Amino acid sequence: MDDIFEEDSTVVALDTKTCKITLRGFEEMKKELEKYKAEQILTLERLQNAKELGDLSENAEYAEAKSSMRHNDAMISDLSISIASSIPISELKSKDTVDFGAEVSLEVTSQDNQISKRKYVVVGELEGDIDQNRISINTPLVQILLGKGVSESFVFNNKTYKILKIVYDNKNVLPE
Repeated sequence: MDDIFEEDSTVVALDTKTCKITLRGFEEMKKELEKYKAEQILTLERLQNAKELGDLSENAEYAEAKSSMRHNDAMISDLSISIASSIPISELKSKDTVDFGAEVSLEVTSQDNQISKRKYVVVGELEGDIDQNRISINTPLVQILLGKGVSESFVFNNKTYKILKIVYDNKNVLPE
């Protein structure tokens, strides 16, 4: 399944353009942001307690708390930017072709004619999770899928994909 995410290996900075995201993904980001904010309060307390122990140059508790603080700051900043630039989508319009929010069932035939079936939900770029079969609208595979309908076939990474079914179900975008 890794072939879905093959792109060049350069790191790309997330700019502040707006992007669609499912309401589910949006709510999950907000929960994660609150988690990091709560951790930050605890980290500040740990940092203050470590300072009271004296010599900071050899204080492992202080060094660990500072490191945790930097990590939390970075996560809070990244999540805040992501949330601010997101457009949560809570309702899908049913279509005959693949687009944002579609649940797509595929038949995949490898070069040695092994056939497998896969099902993916097309989600926003910030919420792709292959373990949950949720793939970003910006992945190479989805870019090929966009606009295609049932029974259409195409070749990607030396495999033949055939679209078996396209379903638009609001349960794929709403919080669980």
